[in-house]
Amino acid sequence: MPKRILIIDDEPDICAYLCAALEDEGYQARAMGQDEDLAGALNSDMPDLIVLDVMMPVRSGVSLYKELKSVPRFSGIPVIIISGMSPKAELIGTGFTALTGDPSIPPPEAVMEKPLVLDALFKLIRDLTD
Repeated sequence: MPKRILIIDDEPDICAYLCAALEDEGYQARAMGQDEDLAGALNSDMPDLIVLDVMMPVRSGVSLYKELKSVPRFSGIPVIIISGMSPKAELIGTGFTALTGDPSIPPPEAVMEKPLVLDALFKLIRDLTD
């Protein structure tokens, strides 16, 4: 069974592009908008990994990440944070803890800057889901 990847991004073009690229690599990919119910989406189709944009206008990726990691059933899902605005250094380790304001929330498993390099993304996904 192919690994299931959930993409959460406010840009429909990026969602479509990543879904197509991931499906070409043999993954089952689907996209979710920032204003959709995260718990509902995860309950209907639990992904093996989430690719999450951090900078979104309606609800930030950090807020969605905190929600995800606060629910024991979902907290083990690996997350790759992507950002076109925040430097990678701000999104890892203590920088991420400062963004969340909650030291109990672990940092994401990986961070990538936009524009994404697909080969690097595919490698991260393989490393985090195998």
